[in-house]
Amino acid sequence: YVEPEMIPFALNTPFTFIKSASGTHLSKVDFMSEEEADRRISTLRQSRSNALPFRPNVVVIILESFSSEFTAAGPGPSYTPFLDSLMKEGTGFPEAFANGRKSIEGLPSILAGIPALSDQPFISSVYAGNRIDALPALLASEGYHTSFFHGVDKGTMGFDDFCGLAGIKHYYGRESYEDIHGEEGYDGTWGIFDHRYFAYFSSEISHFPEPFFTTLFSVSSHHPYRVPDDYQDRVIAGDHPLQTVISYTDIALRELFKRLEKEDFYRRTLFVITADHTGTPVSEQAHTPKGAFTVPILYFMPGQTLPTNFASITQHIDVFPSILDLTVSRKNYFCFGTSVFSADHRNGAISYTQGVYQWITKEQVIQHTLESMTQKGQEQNAVRDENLLDLEAFIQQYNNHLINNTMTYRKNSNSIQQQHTGGAVR
Repeated sequence: YVEPEMIPFALNTPFTFIKSASGTHLSKVDFMSEEEADRRISTLRQSRSNALPFRPNVVVIILESFSSEFTAAGPGPSYTPFLDSLMKEGTGFPEAFANGRKSIEGLPSILAGIPALSDQPFISSVYAGNRIDALPALLASEGYHTSFFHGVDKGTMGFDDFCGLAGIKHYYGRESYEDIHGEEGYDGTWGIFDHRYFAYFSSEISHFPEPFFTTLFSVSSHHPYRVPDDYQDRVIAGDHPLQTVISYTDIALRELFKRLEKEDFYRRTLFVITADHTGTPVSEQAHTPKGAFTVPILYFMPGQTLPTNFASITQHIDVFPSILDLTVSRKNYFCFGTSVFSADHRNGAISYTQGVYQWITKEQVIQHTLESMTQKGQEQNAVRDENLLDLEAFIQQYNNHLINNTMTYRKNSNSIQQQHTGGAVR
C-alpha cells in the first residue's frame, strides 16, 4: 500500500531503479558462530517425500490488504464469508503473519522466502540482482508451466523483473487483459477491477499445460477503494471503505472459484490464499505488534486431505517450502522459511519496521534494534533468552547471506558438512 499521492511513483519503474542505485547496504553481523546460526535458523533445506499421490497444479492467490481483522478470525464482523468458508475446508492458521508491510515486500516473501528485514524492499535494493532459489524456478525445473497475473501496468513496483529473477516465464498484466477486452473494467486509478480480471485469469489458465504454477495478485482492495456499480448492492458495507471493498473482492473470489470448479484441472490443483500485507488498521487489535502483521494463510485442495501440519505459528516465508513439500520430493534449496508440513517447522515469525526487528512466538513478542541487541547485558529468563538468540541468528543469516550473495543451495552446499534432518540440511 502507498498513499494516494505516491501512486505515480509506485507506477513508475525508473523510480524503482533510482532507489536501487542509491540504496543502502546491510551491515555484516556476527552475534554467534556460523554453526550456531545455522543450527538455530537453517537455510538449506530439502523437500520431503510426503507429497500428494499426484503432482498438483499450484494456484497462489495474493489478496491486496486482506488483514485477518476483516475475516472471521478478527475481533469484529467478517467481510469475507467466502474466504472464511475455504478456511474451514482447508488448512488455515489462526496465527499467520506477513513478513513485510508493503506489496513490494510481500511478493519476495511468498514466492522466494525472503522476508523484508531492511528499510529498502529486496526488489528495489542493491541485492536485487542476487542469485536466489525461488519456488517458481524450482517448479519450472521439474516441468511446471509458470505464470504471474496482476491487473496493473507491467513494471509496477518492479514485479515483472522480480518474476523473471524468480523463474516465472509468463507475465500477464493490465496490458494483456486490454489486448482482449479493451479498457472495459479499468478502475480509473490502479488497474482492472478484480471481478473482471479474475474472470480473465480463469479463462487464460484453462489453456495452460499441466502441471502449472500460477500466481494471481488482486488489485481492488486498495485506495481509493472503489466498488463497481453493479456490486454496490451486494457488498457488506463497513465503517471504513477498505472493509467494503474487501467484501467486494471476496465476492469476486467466490465467483472465481465457481468458474474454476467447472474446469477439469480443479480437483488436481492446490490453492494457497493469503494477503500481501495488512491493510489500514481499523480495530485496536490491528494496532498491536502482532495485529499489524496478521494475515490469513490457507492451503486448500478440493477433495484432498493435506498432510499433518506442525505449525502453531506460520509466516509468508513458509509458503515456498510448504508448497514444495506438496509438489516435488527431495528437492534441495535455500530458504529462510520452513514448511508447515515438516516436523522441523519453526514456530516463529519475523518482521521489521523502521529499524525495529520483531520476533513473534506463542510465548511472547520480542522487539529489538541492532544497537539494543549488540549492547544487551541484562539477565533474561530462559524462554526469552532462547527467543532472542533465535532473532539474532535470523538477522545474522539474513544480512550475511544477502551481503555474500549466497542465497542458493548450490552456493552453500560445498562449504558445509551436509546432514539431512527432517527436511533441513545442516
